[in-house]
Amino acid sequence: MFLDIGLSYLEVFFLVRILICNQKGGTGKTRTCMLLASALRAVGKSVVLEDHDPQQSLATWSQSLPEPFLFEGNAEEGGFLVIDTPPRLDLTDHTGRNLLTRLVQGADRILLVAELGGLELAAAKPMADFIQHTLAEIPADQRGRAFVLWNKIQARTKEGKQDLAPLAEYLGLPALRTTLPFLHPYHTIQYTGWAGITGEARARVLDLALEIVA
Repeated sequence: MFLDIGLSYLEVFFLVRILICNQKGGTGKTRTCMLLASALRAVGKSVVLEDHDPQQSLATWSQSLPEPFLFEGNAEEGGFLVIDTPPRLDLTDHTGRNLLTRLVQGADRILLVAELGGLELAAAKPMADFIQHTLAEIPADQRGRAFVLWNKIQARTKEGKQDLAPLAEYLGLPALRTTLPFLHPYHTIQYTGWAGITGEARARVLDLALEIVA
């Protein structure tokens, strides 16, 4: 469903390219794409999606909307390209590694969507290292900015109450100030769309979008 085009094309037509990634499945990458794309469009931005997930969940969701997002075409000036990655990536696989290298090299913002917990952090660490290594090979004035996005935070749990700074330090990437809590509306956006995200839940996503593009 995505249009496989060169990075030079993207540099001409897209102002901000946002890559959502983690080699571990189930961290909420696709839902983060849905939330972020919806928030950006809600504030009047032009948004194009790119889906590298073989399941094509992002594309299927978009097609179910009254006004589907573009998957082929140009974002207007000041627009955004939001890129979803496969649910699981084997960084030792040549094809998967080449794909991710190309995407990281071409992105303006790279979001490592991560969950709290020892096993989850250990699973995210190889991707964090890969992102840092790939960006280090790009001139400083041309490389994108990478962040950790803490997702599915449950504030009342022991893990949700811990200091997040050491966890980001372990991954070696700065963490966004805005986190996404474990909220029912976020997990049902594929059925309800942006209209189902209201109140504090909506404000949180808008804050996230603003922080990412600042």
